[in-house]
Amino acid sequence: MRFNIDKVHKELTSRFDLINFDNDYSRKTCKILYKNNFIKSITIDSRSNVDVIFIELMASECVSYLSAKLDLPLIYVTPPPLISYVEHSVLGHFPNPAVVSHVLDDHSIPRTMIDRFTYTVLLFYTIFLLQYKSWSARLFDIQAFDQIEPIKPSIIFSNALFISDATRPILPNVIQFGVIHLSQPKKNT
Repeated sequence: MRFNIDKVHKELTSRFDLINFDNDYSRKTCKILYKNNFIKSITIDSRSNVDVIFIELMASECVSYLSAKLDLPLIYVTPPPLISYVEHSVLGHFPNPAVVSHVLDDHSIPRTMIDRFTYTVLLFYTIFLLQYKSWSARLFDIQAFDQIEPIKPSIIFSNALFISDATRPILPNVIQFGVIHLSQPKKNT
Protein backbone atom coordinates (compact mmCIF):
# COMPACT_ATOMS: atom_id res chain seq x y z
CA MET A 1 0.00 0.00 0.00
CA ARG A 2 2.88 2.39 0.68
CA PHE A 3 4.72 1.68 -2.58
CA ASN A 4 5.06 4.46 -5.07
CA ILE A 5 3.78 2.97 -8.34
CA ASP A 6 6.31 4.93 -10.41
CA LYS A 7 9.13 3.54 -8.28
CA VAL A 8 7.72 0.02 -8.63
CA HIS A 9 7.40 0.40 -12.39
CA LYS A 10 10.94 1.78 -12.68
CA GLU A 11 12.78 -0.46 -10.23
CA LEU A 12 10.86 -3.76 -10.15
CA THR A 13 10.26 -4.47 -13.80
CA SER A 14 12.89 -7.13 -14.39
CA ARG A 15 12.61 -10.62 -12.96
CA PHE A 16 16.09 -10.22 -11.47
CA ASP A 17 14.96 -7.13 -9.56
CA LEU A 18 11.79 -8.88 -8.37
CA ILE A 19 13.68 -11.90 -7.03
CA ASN A 20 16.19 -9.63 -5.29
CA PHE A 21 13.41 -7.55 -3.81
CA ASP A 22 11.42 -10.63 -2.68
CA ASN A 23 14.43 -12.20 -1.01
CA ASP A 24 15.54 -8.97 0.69
CA TYR A 25 11.98 -8.18 1.76
CA SER A 26 11.50 -11.70 3.16
CA ARG A 27 14.71 -11.54 5.18
CA LYS A 28 13.93 -8.04 6.44
CA THR A 29 10.45 -9.21 7.48
CA CYS A 30 11.95 -12.19 9.33
CA LYS A 31 14.40 -9.93 11.17
CA ILE A 32 11.53 -7.68 12.27
CA LEU A 33 9.37 -10.66 13.21
CA TYR A 34 12.00 -12.30 15.39
CA LYS A 35 12.79 -9.00 17.17
CA ASN A 36 9.12 -8.61 18.13
CA ASN A 37 8.59 -8.82 21.92
CA PHE A 38 5.60 -11.16 21.65
CA ILE A 39 7.49 -13.56 19.36
CA LYS A 40 10.51 -13.43 21.68
CA SER A 41 8.28 -14.24 24.66
CA ILE A 42 6.69 -17.31 23.07
CA THR A 43 10.06 -18.66 21.97
CA ILE A 44 11.36 -18.40 25.53
CA ASP A 45 8.25 -19.51 27.44
CA SER A 46 7.73 -23.25 27.07
CA ARG A 47 4.19 -22.89 28.46
CA SER A 48 2.93 -20.66 25.64
CA ASN A 49 -0.48 -21.56 24.29
CA VAL A 50 0.56 -21.78 20.66
CA ASP A 51 -0.50 -24.93 18.81
CA VAL A 52 0.35 -24.17 15.20
CA ILE A 53 2.15 -21.49 13.19
CA PHE A 54 0.29 -19.81 10.29
CA ILE A 55 2.54 -17.60 8.22
CA GLU A 56 2.71 -16.21 4.70
CA LEU A 57 5.21 -17.88 2.42
CA MET A 58 7.48 -15.41 0.71
CA ALA A 59 10.77 -15.90 -1.12
CA SER A 60 12.66 -17.11 1.92
CA GLU A 61 11.93 -20.00 4.23
CA CYS A 62 13.25 -17.97 7.16
CA VAL A 63 9.66 -17.77 8.36
CA SER A 64 9.81 -21.45 9.28
CA TYR A 65 12.34 -20.71 12.04
CA LEU A 66 9.57 -20.04 14.56
CA SER A 67 8.01 -23.42 13.85
CA ALA A 68 11.37 -25.15 14.23
CA LYS A 69 12.17 -23.27 17.43
CA LEU A 70 8.82 -24.14 19.03
CA ASP A 71 8.58 -27.62 17.48
CA LEU A 72 5.11 -26.87 16.13
CA PRO A 73 3.39 -27.67 12.84
CA LEU A 74 3.80 -25.04 10.15
CA ILE A 75 1.03 -23.90 7.81
CA TYR A 76 1.86 -21.58 4.94
CA VAL A 77 -0.62 -19.19 3.38
CA THR A 78 0.21 -17.87 -0.06
CA PRO A 79 -1.66 -15.12 -1.97
CA PRO A 80 -0.62 -16.26 -5.46
CA PRO A 81 -1.72 -19.78 -6.44
CA LEU A 82 1.80 -21.07 -5.73
CA ILE A 83 5.16 -19.40 -6.03
CA SER A 84 6.97 -21.36 -8.76
CA TYR A 85 10.50 -20.62 -7.67
CA VAL A 86 10.01 -21.82 -4.07
CA GLU A 87 7.91 -24.90 -4.82
CA HIS A 88 10.96 -27.15 -5.03
CA SER A 89 12.38 -26.11 -1.67
CA VAL A 90 9.00 -26.08 0.08
CA LEU A 91 7.19 -29.01 -1.54
CA GLY A 92 10.12 -31.07 -2.82
CA HIS A 93 9.12 -31.12 -6.49
CA PHE A 94 9.40 -28.93 -9.56
CA PRO A 95 6.24 -27.74 -11.30
CA ASN A 96 5.84 -29.30 -14.74
CA PRO A 97 6.74 -26.71 -17.41
CA ALA A 98 4.44 -28.40 -19.92
CA VAL A 99 1.34 -27.35 -17.99
CA VAL A 100 2.28 -24.80 -15.31
CA SER A 101 3.41 -21.26 -15.98
CA HIS A 102 5.93 -19.42 -13.87
CA VAL A 103 4.47 -16.87 -11.48
CA LEU A 104 6.68 -14.19 -13.08
CA ASP A 105 5.89 -15.17 -16.66
CA ASP A 106 3.75 -12.98 -18.87
CA HIS A 107 1.32 -15.71 -19.95
CA SER A 108 -0.82 -17.96 -17.80
CA ILE A 109 -0.81 -21.20 -19.78
CA PRO A 110 2.21 -22.45 -21.73
CA ARG A 111 0.75 -23.33 -25.14
CA THR A 112 3.76 -23.62 -27.43
CA MET A 113 7.17 -25.25 -27.21
CA ILE A 114 8.73 -21.78 -26.92
CA ASP A 115 6.44 -20.99 -23.95
CA ARG A 116 7.46 -24.23 -22.23
CA PHE A 117 11.15 -23.66 -22.95
CA THR A 118 10.96 -20.06 -21.73
CA TYR A 119 9.19 -21.20 -18.59
CA THR A 120 11.77 -23.91 -17.92
CA VAL A 121 14.67 -21.48 -18.34
CA LEU A 122 12.91 -18.88 -16.18
CA LEU A 123 12.15 -21.46 -13.49
CA PHE A 124 15.74 -22.64 -13.15
CA TYR A 125 17.10 -19.10 -13.44
CA THR A 126 14.88 -17.87 -10.58
CA ILE A 127 15.60 -20.94 -8.44
CA PHE A 128 19.34 -20.47 -8.95
CA LEU A 129 19.13 -16.73 -8.30
CA LEU A 130 17.08 -17.22 -5.14
CA GLN A 131 19.47 -19.90 -3.86
CA TYR A 132 22.44 -17.65 -4.61
CA LYS A 133 20.83 -14.66 -2.86
CA SER A 134 19.96 -16.83 0.12
CA TRP A 135 23.48 -18.28 0.28
CA SER A 136 25.16 -14.88 0.03
CA ALA A 137 22.83 -13.39 2.65
CA ARG A 138 23.71 -16.24 5.03
CA LEU A 139 27.38 -15.64 4.30
CA PHE A 140 27.44 -11.88 4.90
CA ASP A 141 24.48 -11.30 7.23
CA ILE A 142 23.98 -14.47 9.24
CA GLN A 143 20.89 -14.55 11.43
CA ALA A 144 19.51 -17.09 13.91
CA PHE A 145 17.00 -18.31 11.31
CA ASP A 146 19.88 -19.11 8.95
CA GLN A 147 21.43 -21.57 11.37
CA ILE A 148 18.68 -24.20 11.28
CA GLU A 149 17.25 -26.34 8.51
CA PRO A 150 13.88 -24.95 7.33
CA ILE A 151 10.79 -26.85 8.44
CA LYS A 152 8.50 -28.14 5.70
CA PRO A 153 4.86 -27.12 6.02
CA SER A 154 2.11 -29.52 7.01
CA ILE A 155 -0.37 -27.67 4.80
CA ILE A 156 -0.25 -24.79 2.33
CA PHE A 157 -3.38 -22.71 1.86
CA SER A 158 -3.26 -21.25 -1.64
CA ASN A 159 -5.39 -18.41 -2.98
CA ALA A 160 -6.39 -20.38 -6.07
CA LEU A 161 -9.25 -22.51 -7.26
CA PHE A 162 -9.66 -24.65 -10.35
CA ILE A 163 -12.59 -22.55 -11.59
CA SER A 164 -10.62 -19.28 -11.63
CA ASP A 165 -7.02 -20.38 -12.24
CA ALA A 166 -5.28 -22.47 -14.85
CA THR A 167 -5.44 -26.17 -14.12
CA ARG A 168 -2.31 -27.65 -12.65
CA PRO A 169 -1.29 -30.72 -10.67
CA ILE A 170 -1.13 -30.04 -6.94
CA LEU A 171 0.01 -32.07 -3.99
CA PRO A 172 -2.49 -33.25 -1.37
CA ASN A 173 -1.12 -30.87 1.28
CA VAL A 174 -1.90 -27.81 -0.91
CA ILE A 175 -5.42 -26.65 -0.20
CA GLN A 176 -6.95 -24.20 -2.62
CA PHE A 177 -9.38 -21.74 -1.10
CA GLY A 178 -9.64 -19.06 -3.79
CA VAL A 179 -12.83 -17.27 -4.77
CA ILE A 180 -14.26 -17.68 -1.27
CA HIS A 181 -14.39 -13.89 -1.07
CA LEU A 182 -16.52 -13.54 -4.22
CA SER A 183 -20.14 -12.58 -3.77
CA GLN A 184 -22.99 -14.77 -4.99
CA PRO A 185 -23.95 -14.25 -8.63
CA LYS A 186 -27.08 -12.18 -9.06
CA LYS A 187 -30.08 -13.35 -11.03
CA ASN A 188 -30.70 -11.60 -14.33
CA THR A 189 -34.08 -9.92 -14.31
